[in-house]
Amino acid sequence: MTRAETTFWGGLDLREGMLAGLCAVLIVVSKLAFRMHLKIPGHSMFFVIFFLLVARGLIDRRFVATATALLAGLLAIALAAGKGGPLMLVKFVLPGLVIDCAVLLVGDVTRSVLLCGGVGGLAAMCRFPGVLLVDWLVGMELDVALPHVALKSLAGAAFGCAGALFVPGLVRRVRRAGVVRGGPAPPAD
Repeated sequence: MTRAETTFWGGLDLREGMLAGLCAVLIVVSKLAFRMHLKIPGHSMFFVIFFLLVARGLIDRRFVATATALLAGLLAIALAAGKGGPLMLVKFVLPGLVIDCAVLLVGDVTRSVLLCGGVGGLAAMCRFPGVLLVDWLVGMELDVALPHVALKSLAGAAFGCAGALFVPGLVRRVRRAGVVRGGPAPPAD
C-alpha cells in the first residue's frame, strides 16, 4: 500500500492514528480506573496531560494533541466517564489546544523536562472555563464558584505538571528504540 492509501484523518497514517487513538483510550480508561474519591481536586489531570503530551511527542503532526483530546472527549461522553456530559469535550480539548499552541510557539515541548512541566501545568490550568461553566450551569453562585474553580484549576495544574515531568524520558526512550517513525528528532541528553 502507498502512503496515500493508508492516510486518513488529517494526513495521519495508520500507525500514527492508532497511537493517537491509544492515547485517547488510555486517557479515558485511566479516568475510569482511577475514579477514586481521593478528595484531592484535579488528580485526573495527571493522566490527561501525560497522555496528551505523549501523543504530541511521538506524532509529529500539527494539532495532534487536540485531535487526541477530541477523541478522548467523545469517548468519555459515550461512556459517561465523568461529570459534565457534553462539556467533557471542552474539558479535554482546551488542554490539547494549549499543548498544540505551545508547540507552535516553542517547538517540541518534550525536549526539556522543565518546558514540558510548564506546558503541562499551563494546559491543566486551562480547564478553568469548563469547570466554571459546569458550576454555573448547576446553579452555583459566582462568589462560591470562583474559589472552587480556582482551587480545582491550581490543583489540576500541579497534577498536570507532575504528569508532564515523566513525558520527556519516555518519549526519548521510545524514539531511540525506533518504535515510532517520522517523529521529531530525539532531544539531546
